[in-house]
Amino acid sequence: MQIILNAPGIHQKTKEGVETELETFLPRLKQILFRFRPEEKNLRVHLAQRKNSEYCLTLSIHMPGKSLIVERAGHTLLAVINEAKQALLEQIKVQATVVRKENLRDKIKQQSQAVQEAVGTPSMWSKESIDEEDRRERFVSRLRLVLPDLYNHVRRLIDVTQLAGELPLNHLQADEVVDDILARAYDIFRNQADGELSHSTLYQLTEELFQDEINNYVEEQNRSQSAENKASTREPVWETSDLGEEMLGFYRPEEALLYSDIIPDAQLPDTVQSLSEKEQMKGIFQSLSRFSFNARSALLMNRMEGFSLYEIARLQARKEEEVREDIQQCEEALKQSLPSNS
Repeated sequence: MQIILNAPGIHQKTKEGVETELETFLPRLKQILFRFRPEEKNLRVHLAQRKNSEYCLTLSIHMPGKSLIVERAGHTLLAVINEAKQALLEQIKVQATVVRKENLRDKIKQQSQAVQEAVGTPSMWSKESIDEEDRRERFVSRLRLVLPDLYNHVRRLIDVTQLAGELPLNHLQADEVVDDILARAYDIFRNQADGELSHSTLYQLTEELFQDEINNYVEEQNRSQSAENKASTREPVWETSDLGEEMLGFYRPEEALLYSDIIPDAQLPDTVQSLSEKEQMKGIFQSLSRFSFNARSALLMNRMEGFSLYEIARLQARKEEEVREDIQQCEEALKQSLPSNS
């Protein structure tokens, strides 16, 4: 990111001081704007001094869908710079939230189209001179190529479900879970006359699979424990303090889960920038592990996958108001876990 300064009539030393002060602002801008890469970002600055010696500073930056401009004036240049920086930062946060919502809507459409193109129609498969097992394998193989987001969603669910103590460590592997989901999806596809398979069906099958695994594990634990020393099935199978080391060993930067992914940028304190991606991921999973599977899955489907509250309620066979309350409670817990600005 570059600073493009236009300051006609301003002393060179003053220009250099303004640039130096604004350079300390660039890391924060880059952190918020990283999701818009590789588009080049320039911070445009115009500084002028009026006849009454009052400074007038304008900062502008282009974001997808909108150019943001703030103007501040005053006799103390440093104060003017700080006010302008803060005002621009707030505008960027708001616009980033708007852009993220639009991107999630586009993501849903693209994924739905990709799934339908991958599965084709039953007539396409019936013309193939291959047996049923081969058809199933080809169906699964084609879908695997268009579902990176589902893989990431499954990995997140596995991590937080293990932390919550609902499943033991290494009980599920993401690749095996997705293959199971796609095998179930094939059965649905083959039994439908219209031959359609919706993107949302895959997430509904994901919900059902995890609920089945959790229920089976609970039953297994109940059978193996005596009445006297029966332990809580919600007791963590690993300590939350151990999560950092466990997660860091399998940390994948391209799958990082950040507070800005879940909480609107406009509501995030500036202190979040002090946390690394690994620290943010650890904090998010620890907070979500205190909630039910339905609650944390609803939050992730809403904020990461772009599903509406109505869609999530349908996928989880729950009331929309219940889904809304769960998401709000999860978000509030995440906010309380953030470092304070004070």
